[in-house]
Amino acid sequence: MKNKIIVIVAMLTVSAMELFAEEDIWTYYETATNTKTKIGSGYIESKLWKLYAERNLSKDLENLTVSGLNGEFYGTEPAPINLTYVEDGLNPDIKYKVTTVGNITGSSANQNRLWTNRMNITEFIAPYCTAVSTDQYAFYRCSAMTNVVFSSEISTISEKAFVDCWNLENFYPTRILCTSIGYQCFNNCRKLNVKFEFPNLTSLGSQAFIYCYALKGVSLPNIKVVSSRAFEECHEIEEVYAPNATNVSQAAFKNCSKLAKVTLSNEVMQVQKEAFIGCASLDPEFLNKYLGKSLRYIGSTDFQTKTMASEFSGCKLLTSLNWKFPNLQTNVVNDSCFSGCSSLGKVVFKTPVVEIRGSAFWNIKPGAQVYMHKEVPSVYGALAVSRIADGQAYPQIFLSGNEEEWLKVIGENNTVIRKEEFNGAECLKNYASYMIKDDSVCDFEEVVSGKTTTISRVWMKKRGVIAFVYYAGKSDKYGAWVMRAPQGFSVNIR
Repeated sequence: MKNKIIVIVAMLTVSAMELFAEEDIWTYYETATNTKTKIGSGYIESKLWKLYAERNLSKDLENLTVSGLNGEFYGTEPAPINLTYVEDGLNPDIKYKVTTVGNITGSSANQNRLWTNRMNITEFIAPYCTAVSTDQYAFYRCSAMTNVVFSSEISTISEKAFVDCWNLENFYPTRILCTSIGYQCFNNCRKLNVKFEFPNLTSLGSQAFIYCYALKGVSLPNIKVVSSRAFEECHEIEEVYAPNATNVSQAAFKNCSKLAKVTLSNEVMQVQKEAFIGCASLDPEFLNKYLGKSLRYIGSTDFQTKTMASEFSGCKLLTSLNWKFPNLQTNVVNDSCFSGCSSLGKVVFKTPVVEIRGSAFWNIKPGAQVYMHKEVPSVYGALAVSRIADGQAYPQIFLSGNEEEWLKVIGENNTVIRKEEFNGAECLKNYASYMIKDDSVCDFEEVVSGKTTTISRVWMKKRGVIAFVYYAGKSDKYGAWVMRAPQGFSVNIR
C-alpha cells in the first residue's frame, strides 16, 4: 500500500509540474488593513482565476487564507486551480503559502462569486493547505473537479466540504490527521476511489461518506461511534477498521454490498436500525465475533417499532447466530432483523427474548434450524421464521420445552410446504374439528376435508415433527409451521 501511495503522489506531482507555466503563478495584492484585528485582506490572481485572500499581520505573515468571495474566472474552458506558487504583487521575492482554504464555491444562498463557475474547476492543488474550514460547502458542486491535493499535514475539513463533487476521483493525502470529519463531508462524491486513514479521528459526522460509490476502505482506529448513514451506499467499500467502535448507528453501512471485513470493538453495545442492511458480502462469522454479553440494544434504546428493524437484513453470507445476550435491554428480534440472510443455517437462542417480530428470520437458508429458548415470547410475528415458496426446504424450529405455549403463540402463519410432505404421516394426537383416530395415517385431503380453510394441529409421530397446518383454497400447497424434534428430544402435547 505504501508503494501505491508513492506512485499516486508522484503522478499528481508530475501533473502539477505540467501546470507550472507562467499563467499558474499567482500574485497577492493586499488592498486593506484592519489595524484592530491585525488582518490584511485583498486577493490573489492568476491569468485565469481570482480568489479572495487575507493574512494575519501579527503572526504567520507568509500564510494566506483564500476563498471564492469576490472571485472571478477569466477563462473560456474548464481549468485547474494550482496554488503552489504565490508571490507578492509589489515584491516578487516575497512568497506566500495558502495554508487555509475557506469557502471556494459555497452555494447560491451564500452569493459566492465563484458559485456560477463551480463547474470550471477541474483540479484544486494547494500543497501547503492544512485546513479546509471557515464555512460549509467549501467546494459545493464542483462537479468537474477530479483531483484534490492538500498538505500531508491537513488536520481540518469542515462539514459538507465536498458535497456533490460527483467526479472527484483522487484525493491527496489519503492519510488525514483530522480529529473530526464533519456532517456530509464527502456526500455524493460518487467516483472517490481511495482508501482513507484517519489515525486521529474521534468524531465522524453523520452521512460523512454517503453515496461514495467507489470508496475502497477506511481506517478509523479511535472512533467509538460509527455515525448514522456514514457509509450508506458505498457499494465498492471492502473494509472498515474501527477496533474501538462500540456503537453502529442507523444505516451506517446500508447497502455496502462488497463490504467483507468490518473490525469493531469486542464490546459492541448497540447496533441500530438498518445498520448492516444489504451488506451481502459481510464476514460469515461477523455476528458471533462482535455481538456478545456487552450488547445492550439492537435497534433503538427503547421498544419503538419505527426505530427497530432490518439491522442485518440481506447479509447473505452470515452462517450462524448464537443469541446469547444476557444484558440486552431491548430484548426483541426486530421486524426483518435477519430477513434475506440466505446462508443463515443455524440460530440458537441461549437467552430468551420478549418478542420475535414479523419477518425476523424471513427467507433465511433453506432447511435452516432455529433452536428456541424454553421461555416463550409474548409476541411472535406471522412470518417470524419462514421463507418464500420456491420449492426449497423450509425452516425447522426446535423446541426445548413449553411446546403447547409455543404453539399458542405461533398461531397461524404463512409458511408454505407441499402436501406430499404431509401425506402418510402418523398422527399421535389431533386437534382438528373432525375426528381422526389416534395412530392412524393422515392424508392431506382427509385433513382438509375439502374445505376452503381448515386449521389443524397434529403430532406426526413417524417423522418426529410437530405441524401446525393452515390450508387455504384448492392449491397443492398449504401453510404449515414445522418444528422438527432433535435427536433424543421428546415432545409432550397435552
